[in-house]
Amino acid sequence: MQEAQYKTATNYYEDVLNLLSNQFPRFLEERTKLLFVAHAFEDKLPLLDVLLKKRMLSAIVLKRSSSQAQPSIARTLSDMAREHDIPCIQSTGNDGKTLPTLYSPEKKVVINHGSYEIPTDDYCVQNNVVGMTEHTLNVEKRFRAVNQNNIIAFKSAAKIDSKQRSDREISFSIAKEIMSNNEQIGKSITSSNTDNVLLLIGYGVMGHFIAQELKRLNCTSDIIIDDISDKKKVFAIQDGFTVSKNINDILPVADSIILSTDVIKGEAPVFTPKQLALLKEGVSLFSVTSADDELQQGQLIKSGIIRKETMEGKHGIYTGPTGKRFFLMADGKPANAYMADGGVKEAMMLVEAAVLAGAFELAQNPRNCSATLSNEAEELVAQPWLKHYSQALSQYSALCAS
Repeated sequence: MQEAQYKTATNYYEDVLNLLSNQFPRFLEERTKLLFVAHAFEDKLPLLDVLLKKRMLSAIVLKRSSSQAQPSIARTLSDMAREHDIPCIQSTGNDGKTLPTLYSPEKKVVINHGSYEIPTDDYCVQNNVVGMTEHTLNVEKRFRAVNQNNIIAFKSAAKIDSKQRSDREISFSIAKEIMSNNEQIGKSITSSNTDNVLLLIGYGVMGHFIAQELKRLNCTSDIIIDDISDKKKVFAIQDGFTVSKNINDILPVADSIILSTDVIKGEAPVFTPKQLALLKEGVSLFSVTSADDELQQGQLIKSGIIRKETMEGKHGIYTGPTGKRFFLMADGKPANAYMADGGVKEAMMLVEAAVLAGAFELAQNPRNCSATLSNEAEELVAQPWLKHYSQALSQYSALCAS
């Protein structure tokens, strides 16, 4: 992130926090702190810089997969935490078992970005935890399943308008990454001399925008959509795409496969071993979320169904159950993991600010178990965004796209 961009983002977050502090004073009055679960993306640096300087953090947890993909940014985040004398660790897994040791019992805490702090039967939320925030549908879905008795208050920005705009921008960047990554392994999806088949599994928010952007970028592959929802297949047809009648008929001819589902770890995988056996030699597999969720990659390796052969750049080359090779792009990490900023900039800053607003709302009213962010909070974080970014809006084509 360039110095001017960093300064602008820092000023934006400063203004947001001042507005939030005035609107929801209880957060400061009760000395509430944030435990921040961070992806190692550049977008997080100005936000965490401001939070650290205002002494509003109890700890930072770096998400393992993005820390591995962006080690230099992860080191920067760790150095920032050390400079301000707060704990900073890299998460060791998805169960959050390491988190309760990171903050002292006398501090009230809101867990911001709760990906790794999902309450389960064998984990009791500490009584100093005020609530949890998040901005992804997958974590919201997982949380609702275990929080039926309102174990902990929860605020999600996953369905607000600004998150949908951010998802669109991420999807556009992922589409470009998919084309670039295919080129890196000698697989062009824009050449007029090929009749490749690109299978997109999952036509939700992200899948829809990825397909639209691939078409806009003159992808010449035959894009075929598959989804477990008939309604989404109807939408795909209305958008001009072919849909699969039976995914098993498409798998043997697909040259590239994009997984863009809302499957989360522990649920049935997108591909069964039988379906993996149908893949053609040299197919490239992209996971928009992570292959460990959508393919249960680790479990397949452990059971011997797939075997990792080598790495080619940042992509893993694997052997499937029939001995055919396939490329696991980004070695199973999310498709945006290797982008310096995760493929998002100004749109995501608005979402981060909205999640912060959710944390302040939770501290103001801990008994509020409505996961929906208030319209008041959304308007509040939008006000300073206009001040800092409206003059340069034409630079951000993704935000202006129809």
